[in-house]
Amino acid sequence: MHRGVAAAAFLLVACERDLAVSSPSERPVIASFSPTTTFAFALVTVTGHGFDPADGTSLEVFVPDGTPDVLDGPITVTTPNGTSAPSEQRFAFKGLGHLRHGTAVDTVKFLHQTPGVAMVGGKPYIASLAARGVIGSDGVFVPLPAKPLAMTGTPDGSAAFVGYAGGLLRTGPSGTTSRAVAGIAFRFVAAALDNSRLFAVGEDPLGAQRAFAFDPLTLQQLATRDGGVALALGAAAIPGGKLLVVGTDRVAIFDPASASTVTVAAPAGATCAGPAVAVGSVAVVAFADGTLRSLSLGATPAWDTAISTGSSTPVAALVYWNQGGPTGTNFAAFTKPAEGIVRQFLPGCCATSTSALAGRPRALAWDGNTNSPSLYVANDESNNLDSVAASSGSAVGRVLLPIGLGSAAGCGQGSATDEQNFRFLAVERQARQLASINRDSLALNPPVPLAAGSSAPRSVVRAPDGKMWIAHDRELGTLDGNVETLAATGLAHPPECLLFPADGSLVVTSGSDVSVLRGGARTGGVTLSGPVVQAGIRDDGKAVVIWGDAARPGAWPKTAVWDLAALERAGAPAVASEGSAAYEGFLGALLLAQGPFLLFTWDVGAQAAGSYGVLLDASLAPQKARDALVPEEGRLMSTPDASQIVWTRKRGGDRVLRFVDGYDLNGIRDYAALRVDGDPLGPAFDATGEYLYVPVPERDEIAVFQ
Repeated sequence: MHRGVAAAAFLLVACERDLAVSSPSERPVIASFSPTTTFAFALVTVTGHGFDPADGTSLEVFVPDGTPDVLDGPITVTTPNGTSAPSEQRFAFKGLGHLRHGTAVDTVKFLHQTPGVAMVGGKPYIASLAARGVIGSDGVFVPLPAKPLAMTGTPDGSAAFVGYAGGLLRTGPSGTTSRAVAGIAFRFVAAALDNSRLFAVGEDPLGAQRAFAFDPLTLQQLATRDGGVALALGAAAIPGGKLLVVGTDRVAIFDPASASTVTVAAPAGATCAGPAVAVGSVAVVAFADGTLRSLSLGATPAWDTAISTGSSTPVAALVYWNQGGPTGTNFAAFTKPAEGIVRQFLPGCCATSTSALAGRPRALAWDGNTNSPSLYVANDESNNLDSVAASSGSAVGRVLLPIGLGSAAGCGQGSATDEQNFRFLAVERQARQLASINRDSLALNPPVPLAAGSSAPRSVVRAPDGKMWIAHDRELGTLDGNVETLAATGLAHPPECLLFPADGSLVVTSGSDVSVLRGGARTGGVTLSGPVVQAGIRDDGKAVVIWGDAARPGAWPKTAVWDLAALERAGAPAVASEGSAAYEGFLGALLLAQGPFLLFTWDVGAQAAGSYGVLLDASLAPQKARDALVPEEGRLMSTPDASQIVWTRKRGGDRVLRFVDGYDLNGIRDYAALRVDGDPLGPAFDATGEYLYVPVPERDEIAVFQ
């Protein structure tokens, strides 16, 4: 069906149903219609003539629910006297404007799934797959140019090393260094036991395995050899400044000082699984049947008998520690993610403890404490590091390493969908970058880096024209793909709310200040008597601002409507309201389709507590209060069609997003209640309003509803 004809169909149906138009005497003619883009069930006013014999100059119709492929395009009006020519303007259908079903779609988890744990300065560090960077329990974050594939730390705890496709990174108290090695994906890294070398094993584009030695301070390449195996499954630094590379049917011993690589075949009928670790004068290697074997590292390497690990599941990681110094005891430990265990043992002997952990424990690191040693265990199913006591295996603590998804700024802003790039973006507060998921498939995208040298990000905002804006503490930036360009710098106050008038200017609220920016510079604005609690740009281009009196918390706020020119020169508003003493216990405000809507908990005249919603009319005069179904303090926002209130109780533990239908303020009703697994922070709708993306910081996940 032609789009123009389809668009005309909704106008005709609305006309016949709602206006009972009598037969005109002339063919209808469309001069214009407004708005040219809106949501379902909104009113569109068509002007022209021939609509009605009495006064056929205008026609009001409702937009039906539908899809853009049916409703986009020129419109026509049909009467018994004929059909108008298609309008010169094109109608653009925005969508339903609010959730269609109020049901959960899926949850996207941003899990570190780290390839390793390293101790740096006595603190655990991990390489995060989701955040694409190194995260330390001391708040350190170092971004990586690609997914981390391997991680290790120096034996003395002075630095951590990460391998990725195309290079290596070193980070620690002395600084961060990287080394690009084109065409090599480094899948294993290991630090020499005496800190003299960094070893790495990588794969070139043709699949050939290469072993490298680097200076651990500068990452200068010192040597490279053939890896000695068809496919590297693991690697471990061994005594003598050498590297053990594990293949399926053999191990190779790489010595940077030698031109040749020594290989040792696996025991007959045995297949190596990958993980390996040096324990004194032997290497312990994991096998596919779940066993471990010791390999002597003397002049003639030889395998010892198999060591049972309690099951046939292969181990995923191996670490070693020494308790008591040179005359003390050598221990080793391994993880079995499929079984959820960490098991410790004496090489050549027996298991000493087994720790059962929830999820899939994988990467391990010894904390380096020789007096009271413990192991840090990274989990593939959470962003926590559990620690267990060495030798006894008892739990001794947990370290949280959150990504910190989500943010909440003014006007309900925080996260946003980038419609042009089919993604949802949220702030990663720990990493100071943007988390990204595919808007439709919900697959994890690479994080979006922010402008170099910019301050901490506060929110992501989508402008009406689709451009993505980033609000920082001291800057504003725009996104072009994955590149941020700073549009304004040196802001006096952290921006809280970004408004986008049609004239290309930018209105920014910060505390009690409302500023107009043009070309990245402040050109004017006003300072109010209290902090801004809500603001927006009306369809007529005027700015609506609602602010509170800091000296009277909970009292009725002030409201004003400015022409942009007057706002810019700090002139008088077009209309203003000082408020009323009728209600107190102010909870917040929203700009609904009908106008500013203020929420209170106390009726002064009746001396009664309750939920009171007061609509302000065009002159900002308060109308009769309604039961708004919002009885207590919480975070507030409205749906894109401005017909529903979305709120979450501020008191902890509620974890529910409540939708209140305010399409007809005379009959406000509950629409939906959506439960999430944590405190939702900075939810955002897509452009159609039919999908809601909800960051849940405490679980590092994004819940999606429709």
